[in-house]
Amino acid sequence: MTDLLSFKKIRPPLWTADALAALGGAVFLIQLLRFARHTLSNLDEGSYLVRGYLMASGAYPPFSPGMFTGKMPLAFLIPGYAQVWLGAGLRTGRGVAVGFAALGLLLLWVAARRLSSPALAAATVWVLALSPAVIKFYGGGASSQALIFFFFSAVFALMLGAERKTWQLALGGFLCGCMVITRENTLPVFPLLTLYALWQNGWKKALWFFLPGALALAAMHALYYPEILRLWYWLPLVKIPAEQRYAGGGYATSFSIPAASRWLSLFEAARLHWVALLGSAWALLLFPAPSRWKSKADWRVFAALLLLFWGLAYLHLQASVLRNYCVFCFSPYLAFFNSAGILLVAVSIRWWNLQSSRISSGLIFALLLIFFSGLGFSLFERIGAPLLNLPAPRISRAGFLPGFTNWDALLTGGLNLEKSAARQLISAVAGLLAGGLFLALSYSLWRIRSARVPMRFSAFAALAALLMGMLSSPWLHGNLIDCPDDIIAAHEQTGAYLASVIPPDKSVYWDGGLSAAPLLYLPGRQFFPAQINSNYTFLHTGETAQVQRFGYWNEALRDQWKASADFFLVSNERYAKSWVDFFTPDSFVELPRAPVSTACAPESRLRVFRRK
Repeated sequence: MTDLLSFKKIRPPLWTADALAALGGAVFLIQLLRFARHTLSNLDEGSYLVRGYLMASGAYPPFSPGMFTGKMPLAFLIPGYAQVWLGAGLRTGRGVAVGFAALGLLLLWVAARRLSSPALAAATVWVLALSPAVIKFYGGGASSQALIFFFFSAVFALMLGAERKTWQLALGGFLCGCMVITRENTLPVFPLLTLYALWQNGWKKALWFFLPGALALAAMHALYYPEILRLWYWLPLVKIPAEQRYAGGGYATSFSIPAASRWLSLFEAARLHWVALLGSAWALLLFPAPSRWKSKADWRVFAALLLLFWGLAYLHLQASVLRNYCVFCFSPYLAFFNSAGILLVAVSIRWWNLQSSRISSGLIFALLLIFFSGLGFSLFERIGAPLLNLPAPRISRAGFLPGFTNWDALLTGGLNLEKSAARQLISAVAGLLAGGLFLALSYSLWRIRSARVPMRFSAFAALAALLMGMLSSPWLHGNLIDCPDDIIAAHEQTGAYLASVIPPDKSVYWDGGLSAAPLLYLPGRQFFPAQINSNYTFLHTGETAQVQRFGYWNEALRDQWKASADFFLVSNERYAKSWVDFFTPDSFVELPRAPVSTACAPESRLRVFRRK
């Protein structure tokens, strides 16, 4: 067996590796700040910030009637209390997100440096520094990605590895418990890492990890019992009292999701989380047997991270790609725990078996070709149209004809494919061809390097794919800046104007877009909390008392609020669809529109209507 331990002979000075890590951290932070200013606010960000502020300020505590609490309380209370203390608005929300993301990267580097090497720790930092889409998930929206990234990194830095002190295990366990009461989808992490602590440290030290985490979980459940049990509806062993189950009937708007969209979500996630996903796959296909590991502690860390990453990936795949509610949420979901996959590569790559078996080699080649095909497929919106314009042979039933046409005519005219399907097909084929070219180039390089670093071609191609994915990520992710304008400043200008025309204690009906973030600048006004999640909490029909109690809304509540609200905030797009006939001159006065757009489109400035 040949492994990467031979590379230990190449040891740059420690300060060089640490300086490279610091440079990567600076690149990461600059992008965080850039995305924080130039990313449009989305539904989740508006929901977490507005709900969090209402909860933390005491207006609507978690699980109170009318307040939809679809996630664990800390997901709302952490950004909520930050706004109570530092001021409500995007500046505080995104500032907190940037802070947690920066701390998360620092702690991930600490964990990687201790568990692998300074050079691999620097590479870990650069994997994320070269991943603008992932950075945008952390800094471009004050939802939970940055917070959970911080929790994972902190837990890894504190408790993974040998010879952990009791205070480190205790603090790691407490933060792991806090992570679960922030996002309930991280529940499997706590028992898994408790078992790891038992395996690595014995039962006495494992208790130091388990008890603080269990205490955090128990305290939050005691504080919000029994309403908090609603969040565990997906656990078969949890018995939810009848009065805590929604029984109001009604139905949400259903969507038909084509299979192509599900595949697109899957391969988009592979493109945006290249190193975490592909590297974790290589760790499975190239790892040596446990008896061949020279460090039992490394083997235990490897096993824990492998189970954690792929277990969470499977659960979040089920919750996104395989359902209709949020098919394209798989990529942002992976941002919660992609640090586990990246750290898995850093910890295990030194031990990979580079003399892979024929079965492993075949699986590596097959996975690479599938990966490249999916990569091309996921880029069809960028590369599909140019590829369709390339020359193609003219074909009839009799055979080839003289001259050329283009692939657009051949696929849409000759094969009767829809334009979108043609773009997807040709992009996937281009990706497959790129995969073949990559293997050919890798083979040429392998022939040159094989004598110096003995390894099978499949292992060499696997390592080359990891490096290529890391270096090409900025291009593969594309230009992700939503708007050249300062979105935070636009919200503050809009908020100042709204506060000047809407007196305190007035009721406000919101239909201003998916993100309710502008409402953050209207303290003391009355809102209808169910509208914060837009139509995602809207039910058709349903028993109105139950609908309202659980934080939903329906036609009856909508009409009731429309009849009683003092002010209406409506986006121009929604005004044209639903409001033209409602705002009659006899009943309403339209005030001047907001001075700037919060959505980077002058025509989308909020329209303000006051009831006479």
